[in-house]
Amino acid sequence: TLKQLEKLYPDKAQDIDLLIRSIIGVDENEVHSRIQKFISNHTTLTSIQLQCLKLIENQLKANKYFKLGSLYEAPFTQLGYDIFNDEELQELMNTLDGYVVKQKVG
Repeated sequence: TLKQLEKLYPDKAQDIDLLIRSIIGVDENEVHSRIQKFISNHTTLTSIQLQCLKLIENQLKANKYFKLGSLYEAPFTQLGYDIFNDEELQELMNTLDGYVVKQKVG
């Protein structure tokens, strides 16, 4: 039940995708493949954008999800702000669908 899930996973029970990811983990090859697909579809990415994608991939593999709000926190802010335009960012989030959490976690 939801109450049992909330007791076992209090910071994840409200987001079923996140809960499943926290239990089963992520397929690192799939994550890498999705990011590579995004890169191949955007042949004019800057070195900063490529660094950002690597950070996203690393955080996703380590945390089993990626918080969209992380783009406005360190280490991403060390790369700058507005690294991707709105269209690129939306496409990236679509590419990583199922791995991205839009609300605060934890």
